[in-house]
Amino acid sequence: MLDWSASSKPKLGKDSIWRAGITLADGSIEAPVNLATRAQAWSWFETLVESCERRNQRAVVGFDFAFAYPLGTAAALGARVGDTPWVYTWQTIAGLIRDADDNANNRFEVGAELNARIMANLGTTSGPFWGVLGAQKYPTIGPNKPKDFTALPEWRTVERLIKGCQPGWKLAYAGSVGGQALVGIAGLQGLRNQGLNFAVWPFEETTSAPVIVAETYPSHWSLKVNRYPVKDANQVEQVVRETNHQLLLDWLDDEQIPEKSLREEGWVLGVKASQD
Repeated sequence: MLDWSASSKPKLGKDSIWRAGITLADGSIEAPVNLATRAQAWSWFETLVESCERRNQRAVVGFDFAFAYPLGTAAALGARVGDTPWVYTWQTIAGLIRDADDNANNRFEVGAELNARIMANLGTTSGPFWGVLGAQKYPTIGPNKPKDFTALPEWRTVERLIKGCQPGWKLAYAGSVGGQALVGIAGLQGLRNQGLNFAVWPFEETTSAPVIVAETYPSHWSLKVNRYPVKDANQVEQVVRETNHQLLLDWLDDEQIPEKSLREEGWVLGVKASQD
């Protein structure tokens, strides 16, 4: 389990990257580890995938960022009939994001570019992405949520079942999960482009993959762990402590997940699709 960050510089502590794990065979817990950069997180993930392949083991890795956007986003970005929506969106984002080893990244410029493409394709005067920091200015993205943009939904299906989550369009300010999604999706797609062998749930068949990656939302679980001074550390340990083999199989069962979520919107591990 990794709690994510879109920080533009190396950072430890609050609002940085934390990971924790559990070995389901014996229930042993890996205590939370703090990572200062996304490059360190991706290096750890690559090593894990390669180790699982070499040892014929399996793992599920939860990432705390949105894996997708509401229905219709891929088409608004330019996807054509025959394109797989989530794949098109991932490839588009990965082709635009620059994310250096020291965390320097261009997520706001990419948000503005995605808005520009959506505005051109849908004929709107604004786009869905919003939020900027400081004195940053972009022609197609502003500091506030655009009130006149209704061409795409604000929320995915699964997000309407989760209390307190933020929209993936939000790139700045408290709870700015949009920036985390952009750098996270780009990182995973970049590793796919390099041939790293993992499956993306619930979009792909997962039975033969050594590693499954899934979207998680730690705040979906009531926080019971209070062992560390940083909330993020408590949350990642809480998630792994809530996990056991049968429960994980139940979570990965996608039979009740709507078709639109399997093709484009994605889902959050541990959220019951039958509530929809």
